[in-house]
Amino acid sequence: MPIRNRTFALIYRLIALGVGIFTCVLLFSSGSSNGFQQLAYFGTESSLAAVIIIVLEVIFNLIDLIRHGNSGVAAYVYMPLTLGVLSLLLSDAVCYSIVSPFLGGYSQGTPLLTTIFSHAVLPFMFFLDYLLFDEKGTVPWKNGIYWMAYPVFYFAFTMAAHYIFNSSYFPYKFLDAAKFVNRGGFLAGNDGWNGVVLSVGLLAVGLVGAGFLTIFLNNLLSGKYKKR
Repeated sequence: MPIRNRTFALIYRLIALGVGIFTCVLLFSSGSSNGFQQLAYFGTESSLAAVIIIVLEVIFNLIDLIRHGNSGVAAYVYMPLTLGVLSLLLSDAVCYSIVSPFLGGYSQGTPLLTTIFSHAVLPFMFFLDYLLFDEKGTVPWKNGIYWMAYPVFYFAFTMAAHYIFNSSYFPYKFLDAAKFVNRGGFLAGNDGWNGVVLSVGLLAVGLVGAGFLTIFLNNLLSGKYKKR
């Protein structure tokens, strides 16, 4: 059940906003890539989406506090959107720490502090905000599929931009077919495209699974599965 204290919620969200802004500053000044290239990373885009949600939460929370006083559930952003961003943000954090080594390694040259804030601290703060203050149990299961629209668009846009602008840059190694050619076996087939398709397919399955797991957790926390 959400904490019914709008002042506490506002204070926490202001702290989370500070963490989010600091994380974005770290990301765009990391030195591992220029500003435009940094925007090409799924993790960077997920972090920016989380910060936008937190900004809206702060605004809505403040208005709610002024209009209705301290006692009561703090205002929050449309839950299918908030939970979708949470799902993608946590998925990126898990993929970065666990899956990335198997798909070509981590981003080169990213400072440790940037990695910690973007893939641990901000996701944790965003999750805790959801856990403490947001409504639970109202997001339909079908949203687990809807949330895949963004990753699909991300992949399509990234690949299209690479070929349209004739660039050699890929934000992630597993999107570059040439990286699989020297691995031999099935992954090297079709000039390395077998490796790209398999990697993207596995990540897509993982993202769908994470989405449904997030909705299940949301329902569980709401008490939907308690025996009457």
